Amino acid sequence: MDRNEEEQEIVIVGAGICGLATAVALHRKGVRSVVLERSETLRASGAGIGIWANGWRALEQLGVASDLRKTAVPIQRFRDVWLDKGSNQETPVNDEARCLMRSDLIRTLADALPPGTIHFGCQIVSVKMDPSDSYPILQLLDGSFIVAKILIGCDGLNSVVANFLELKPTKEFGACSVRGLTNYPNGHAFPHELVRTRRNGISVGIIPIDDKLMYWFVGQEAIPEDHAKVSQRPELIRELILQSIDGFPTEVAQLIEDSELESLSLTRLRYRAPWDLLLGKFRKGTVTVAGDAMHVMGPFLGQGGSAALEDAIVLARCLSRKFVNPVDRLHNSKRETMRMMHEVGEAMDQYVKERRMRVVRLSTQTYLIGSLLKPPSLLILIGCDGLNSVVANFLELKPTKEFGTCSVRGLTNYPNGHAFPHELVRTRRNDIRMGVIPIDDKLVYWFVGQPAIREDHAKVSQHPELIRELILQSIDGFPTEVAQLIEDSELESLSLQRLRYRAPWDLLLGKFRKGTVTVAGDAMHVMGPFLGQGGSAALEDAIVLARCLSRKFVNPVDRLHNSERETMRMMHEVGEAMDQYVKERRMRVVRLSTQTYLIGSLLKPPSLLVKFACIVFLVVLFRIRNHTRYDCGFL
Repeated sequence: MDRNEEEQEIVIVGAGICGLATAVALHRKGVRSVVLERSETLRASGAGIGIWANGWRALEQLGVASDLRKTAVPIQRFRDVWLDKGSNQETPVNDEARCLMRSDLIRTLADALPPGTIHFGCQIVSVKMDPSDSYPILQLLDGSFIVAKILIGCDGLNSVVANFLELKPTKEFGACSVRGLTNYPNGHAFPHELVRTRRNGISVGIIPIDDKLMYWFVGQEAIPEDHAKVSQRPELIRELILQSIDGFPTEVAQLIEDSELESLSLTRLRYRAPWDLLLGKFRKGTVTVAGDAMHVMGPFLGQGGSAALEDAIVLARCLSRKFVNPVDRLHNSKRETMRMMHEVGEAMDQYVKERRMRVVRLSTQTYLIGSLLKPPSLLILIGCDGLNSVVANFLELKPTKEFGTCSVRGLTNYPNGHAFPHELVRTRRNDIRMGVIPIDDKLVYWFVGQPAIREDHAKVSQHPELIRELILQSIDGFPTEVAQLIEDSELESLSLQRLRYRAPWDLLLGKFRKGTVTVAGDAMHVMGPFLGQGGSAALEDAIVLARCLSRKFVNPVDRLHNSERETMRMMHEVGEAMDQYVKERRMRVVRLSTQTYLIGSLLKPPSLLVKFACIVFLVVLFRIRNHTRYDCGFL
């Protein structure tokens, strides 16, 4: 290619939320960039966008949070309503949550950039690597070319940059989403809460943006009509949704009836599969992706926007750590340029490393929820998705509860070997409990339990150095070798968690099977670590569940391709097998949960009567350590 073509240093493709946030983050680090936007103006489709606590932390780092807070009211609680069953559930919002107008967020981010940063009318059609210097070459729709030294693709669902990286294609959920805004010039009477109402596979969400503007969204199976035709006609979109929500409360229908036509949008929901996120290569040379281009996911967690903001912060941080001013260095010698490009690659690798498991977890949750919304091509679903289980929520299990304590865990490595004996040592002082146990002759595992910290838990839990500092303060007065053990621990191994449990009475009365859906492990019976039985109980679940399923049929997968009658029969047999699994496991996990609940109750300051009752129950019912003698049987 002719070197007289336009050259740019750092190019960001896409002036959506992620692209603008990335440009702002780099700008705040003193790094210049340009943003290429295919439209002639800023895009703000999507009506509203929920930003939860993690997103607000990112907006704080971008310096725009205070301005955006003025545009939206805080959300005080979530309320879920199941019309089919006549039940509802309220969950208070303990962290910051607000719904923004997407246009407000886009404009605020754009205003935080230096003039001329955004280049409008620049649609990228392809990316190629220059064989002479490994710079990415961008071809635009008008036939012109741009040579970019660093390329960041924030170009969304149909990402050209993701295609250049050879990422696996995104997949359809088999569902669609309609979003819209309804304006009340004289003010509305809706409370400051997110209400999600469900009926017959249709889900409607309503959330206020401010005292006059409501954002709403509807999720349903993909429409059989011509999607392209309907999506271009707002009046058809509204007509379609009003038909879909027949049987919903009249105020919901009226809200949609009064919506602003120009705000309506209809989209087919797509996702990048969790396994593709886990295995994908998100960097080639000095090219990477962020936001939906990296991890497009369904809207079921409301984390798409917040996750994109996180990407922007992490990517800018990783790039800025490697060099002070990479743009100036691009004009130096070829050797210096190659060195800088290597450092950029390392920075992008670190960004991908930091983000991969975070977006895998989010994507897995949205994938599971999306799988429950569409007709069952997957007829058997087993939720092993832990404490914040999406599948457990689908089963309408009661929410888990807090013990009021937290736990810190870590590893300490001794390259030349340690002198700790082969024993579990538990040391107690005041309200602090510490355990030390060797893994092998060089590695020691330790854990500390204490009352829940008063500091900002979310902030501390993200910084291992703060975790270690907190624990060293907590164990003041413990033996010096204990403090030294923690002082020498591997920072990357440290974790801080609030301890939660599913109450024994909820385990005793809960319904752990719906159709061919069940749960296992922490999703079923999360418990405190006081017996050390969480992992072992999960392994028992696996054996019992597999045994129960295999007894009912030889090869259920082949039978899924048979007649509808055979499929229904197989699903009935799966239900019976899951019922047998729940029956076998219920009393076992109730006993374990009761023990951990009683021990956990003793860790917080109880009344003398409660403390006495807990001790009596422990002595009378659990005097002998029978929980380790349990045998789950043969597979």
